[in-house]
Amino acid sequence: MPQYWGTLLDLFEQSPGRKIEAGLARNITHQLMTAIAYIHTRQIVHHDIKPSNIMLTDEGIVKLGDFGIAARVGTGLMSTGTIGYAAPECLLGCRLSTFQQDTWSTACVVVEMILGRALFAGDTILAVLSDILSFTGHDGGEVLSVKVQCVDSGDIPTSWSACASDAAHRLSDMAPDAASLVQSMLRLLPNRRPHLAQLLREPYFSPAPFPARLSPRQL
Repeated sequence: MPQYWGTLLDLFEQSPGRKIEAGLARNITHQLMTAIAYIHTRQIVHHDIKPSNIMLTDEGIVKLGDFGIAARVGTGLMSTGTIGYAAPECLLGCRLSTFQQDTWSTACVVVEMILGRALFAGDTILAVLSDILSFTGHDGGEVLSVKVQCVDSGDIPTSWSACASDAAHRLSDMAPDAASLVQSMLRLLPNRRPHLAQLLREPYFSPAPFPARLSPRQL
C-alpha cells in the first residue's frame, strides 16, 4: 500500500501564496493528465477533479481519488460536480458524461497550481457561469441548445448577453506555453476541447527530461 503525504490542496496550503513552483506544477500536471487519460481509455469520466481529490504519495506519485460520482462516458451523471471546477455545460444542466468535462476541470486545477487561486470562485452556479463566460467570451444568445432546469437553483438561463473574453488578462502571469495549454482546455463548446491524451504532446511538457514522479524533497 502506498503511503500518502497528503492532497494537492494540502500542498497549496503549505506553499507561499498557494503557488506551486513551475517545474513541480508541470510534473504534477503531467502525472495528473496521464492518470485521467488512462481512466478515459477505460471509458470512465471522473467528473469531480479538484485539488482535494488529487493525492500525493510519500514517493511523489500523483494518485486520483474519490470516484464517487464517476460515470461511464455517454451515461447519465448523478451530480453537477464541484461548481468551481465543473464544466459550463454541467452547470447548465447537462447530465450526459463526456471526457471533455474532465478536460475542463483539469485545466481549472492547473491554473490554480500556477496562480495560487481558483480561476472560477463564485459561490453559486449563476455566479460561476457568469465568470466562465467572461473568461471564454460569448457572442450572445444560447450557450447550449436546450433549456434545462437546475435542481438547486431553479431555472438557469441558457441565453446570455454578449461579452468579450478576459482570458489573456487573467492568465497574464502564466508562462505562454502554460497559458496556451489551459486556454485550449477551457473552450466554451465541449466539442472544441481536446482529449487529455492529445495534450500530453503540447509544448508545455517539452522541457525534458523531467522526472516521472516528484522527489520526496519537493513535498
